[in-house]
Amino acid sequence: MQFIVSADDLGLTRAITDGILAACDQGCLSSTSVIAGGDAFDYAIEQWRRRPGLLLSAHINLMEGRPLAPPGEVPLLLGTDGQMALSFVALLGLSLRLRGAEREKLRLQIRTELDAQIRRVADAAGPGWRPRIDGHQHYHMIPIVFEALLELHERWNFSYMRTLEEPLFVVPQLRRALPNYLGANLAKHAVLRPLARRAKRELLRRGIPHCCWFVGLLFSGNMTIEPVRAAIAHLARRDRGERQRGDVVEFLLHPGRAADHEAARWDGRAELRDYYLSPWRDAERATLCSAEFRAALSPYLVADQEGGGAR
Repeated sequence: MQFIVSADDLGLTRAITDGILAACDQGCLSSTSVIAGGDAFDYAIEQWRRRPGLLLSAHINLMEGRPLAPPGEVPLLLGTDGQMALSFVALLGLSLRLRGAEREKLRLQIRTELDAQIRRVADAAGPGWRPRIDGHQHYHMIPIVFEALLELHERWNFSYMRTLEEPLFVVPQLRRALPNYLGANLAKHAVLRPLARRAKRELLRRGIPHCCWFVGLLFSGNMTIEPVRAAIAHLARRDRGERQRGDVVEFLLHPGRAADHEAARWDGRAELRDYYLSPWRDAERATLCSAEFRAALSPYLVADQEGGGAR
């Protein structure tokens, strides 16, 4: 197995970005994804340039902030305030329900916005960057979004795309972990796993590199060393039983926490404010920077030689 350790939301705010950078400097973070429309985008790119070993992905975003495409070209993605506000459930429902011209209109607007986001990252990162793709709240696994991304691959030649098939592993301290198995994270797991399997088949057909396994859904918000070790043990057993080895596994943590003075960014959206200011982000940064985390993952960590991602 080969592991990539990732953190999302780079560039969203200055404080979130600094938390991710600390996890890179003090821990074994190997990859991060930047939000092209984030308040601290320019700062994030400047800091990323100072860390040549840190892989960079475009963190496509359809759920918050203003679009990068002209608003008149993407009205179906916007709320009455001109900001993107389609929830994962709403967009998934539209993806499954719409047919014909209505669906095509929505898909073209999604493609227009995603192209603008990828272009901004590419222009800032420079010609040596080959686009890596993942999604804010994993929207890139929604079929209509995934279809738009496949079209954009023809233009951008993606070097890597995150997929979300997470193994169902059990931690030894089961009683303490039960909320993760019985709550919203399990629902996300149930929805995203079949979407990921569908996506992986298409990525394989097109030769787009991607991770074979993902870890970070079931214990999102509680990625301590216990679930990390349990996931590694589960995957190691599976790896020994496979004739094909060398599978790429992506671990996702969220070590960047917004500062109190940045909370106004999410006025009117309390669920997002609480999400970005949650103290569990500090706990996940502590996990990433711990000696136990490094010891558990170090035998498997992969460094990309071309900035293009796992093959």
